[in-house]
Amino acid sequence: MTTEKSNYIHMKKAIYLITVLSTLLFSLKAQDNKPLYFEKAPNDMMRFYFDQNYYLVDKNCEFKYIERVSSFDIKTNKFEGLVRDFDPNGRVILSGQYQNGKKQGDFKAYHPNGALKWESTFVDDVATGSWKYYYPDGKPMLFITLGPSDFHINQYWDRKGQQQIKDGEGTYDIDLPIVGFTEHGYTRFNRRGKVKNGLPEGLWYVSFVEEGKRRIQTHLLTEQYENGQLNGQRFEEGFNHLLIAKEDFVFTPNDYFPRAEHLLSKKCSFDEFTGFNIFIANKFVQYLEQFSFQSNQDIETALSYHVKVSKKGIPSSATLLDTENILSKEEKNIFERMINQIGYYLPSYSEGEPIADTLIITFTLQTKGEKTHIAPVQIQRQKGI
Repeated sequence: MTTEKSNYIHMKKAIYLITVLSTLLFSLKAQDNKPLYFEKAPNDMMRFYFDQNYYLVDKNCEFKYIERVSSFDIKTNKFEGLVRDFDPNGRVILSGQYQNGKKQGDFKAYHPNGALKWESTFVDDVATGSWKYYYPDGKPMLFITLGPSDFHINQYWDRKGQQQIKDGEGTYDIDLPIVGFTEHGYTRFNRRGKVKNGLPEGLWYVSFVEEGKRRIQTHLLTEQYENGQLNGQRFEEGFNHLLIAKEDFVFTPNDYFPRAEHLLSKKCSFDEFTGFNIFIANKFVQYLEQFSFQSNQDIETALSYHVKVSKKGIPSSATLLDTENILSKEEKNIFERMINQIGYYLPSYSEGEPIADTLIITFTLQTKGEKTHIAPVQIQRQKGI
């Protein structure tokens, strides 16, 4: 994929979210300095506030999507008893039971229209037996059986209601979402291949999907399976320069509700909601690994740089700040090349319109032996949001 194509896709997504960003501006002004991630609810219950991916967010954050009502053991920091999650319209989207902090018994999720989305059973926090998925119209989509270390695809119906896999035999052909910011800009992918005895067999194909006036599939990855085991994979040419997380290309519809148990939080910013700050950190680590960066000693140091970003997200003049007595001349050259390899930033917005802005990016570099770690970066926008 060309850089121009990737930037075009990103701009389409950013423009689509202009209204969200405009509302967020007022939301941010109204918030107190200290975020409110949870509070007491009636009947000795607690109410937790999550975004769509089950990260805790402030009660007044524009990206708040889920409210969880349940009992909570403050001594163990674990959910307890009946748990129900509600969408912004007050509809139940998940229900289940915790015992001693572990998922136990039947869990059910629901589509926004109230139809059953999936159902599964947990024993001591582990999903066991059958996991069944359904379409929003109530028709069956996918039935799988979970084992200790794998799963079997038993039945699968496409969106037209045609059964493509019966009793573990047939062809799997499904579109699934890609969550979070990506360098390629696509938000959906297709996974297709043969299933034998409930397991992937032979060649499988992963493609990016773009829906518009016509459907466009861009082939990305070919995989080779034998008895459900991955024996090899090959990326198509043209994607080598992109940061592509292989874990994005799952087999079944993903659900992030277990993340709620870790009580991970995010700031109420578009950069954190989209995962753009995580993407930059991962891109930096990829760069340093490609060039086998190693420090003479284990270090943990905070670095910052500023970069000018056009209203189309195109960066220029990325410059490290205050590196004297922190980096050697050679290290400084490496990190300057590292920050200048980022070819696109989410543009800033003001009053619902993209604007040119200067961003200050701060990150912490940790090295220990041959391992390098960079936590999600912090992004400060001087003019917009």
